[in-house]
Amino acid sequence: MLKKSFVVTAIFVISTFIQLVSQIVVTRIFGASLELDVFLAAVTIPSIVVTVIYGTLNNVLIPFLGEKQTKDPKTYEEYFVSLLFTLGIFSIIISLAVAFFSIPLSNLLYSGRNDSFIQTTAHQMSILFVSIPFAVIATILGAYYYVKKYFYRFPIAQLFGSITNLIIIVTLYSVAGIWSLITGFIINLVFQIFFVLPKQALFKHFKLINIKIILIAWIPLIIGQLLFCQRDILFTSI
Repeated sequence: MLKKSFVVTAIFVISTFIQLVSQIVVTRIFGASLELDVFLAAVTIPSIVVTVIYGTLNNVLIPFLGEKQTKDPKTYEEYFVSLLFTLGIFSIIISLAVAFFSIPLSNLLYSGRNDSFIQTTAHQMSILFVSIPFAVIATILGAYYYVKKYFYRFPIAQLFGSITNLIIIVTLYSVAGIWSLITGFIINLVFQIFFVLPKQALFKHFKLINIKIILIAWIPLIIGQLLFCQRDILFTSI
């Protein structure tokens, strides 16, 4: 177990280093430009939401999935796929709802900026909120592998997601400009899903299930994580 913990930590360290390299590359490419300021304003809230999802949803799902696998292993795969489907649909609804309020949110956070800045920020923010269901699905799949005691699979997926983000930025910036950052942010999460998608679960029957208990258990963790991130939210509004 100590060896596995060391390997997982090493993977996260490498992933963090890749993210640092990405930030350096972005700074060198775009410099102190207005379009970069707009992107940073637009991406802050979506990135905090993704961070909260990654930092809390696993903690809720692993006990539920672990108990289900122990008590009812025959239907575990079908239950997992149904949970993935239900939470996926729920997260899509949430992402559309928050995207709808991107203009009021931008006005609230950046009231001191001009209308053009706020409108562009809101437009980019609404697109970046598309990342929410991808983050939820990727985290659920990560929990699946953690319960199966495949501890390396999800961290490696996150590592390759970070590498994919960097490659997209370097490849597309000359053509797409700032949109290469938006594309990289979203495709990073999509790539993680494909890396951890369990083929054996794809052909299971699934249905909408009651996720009320999971949501009730998740809300306090979300609140706690948001309180931890409140300095980032306050900083963006300055």
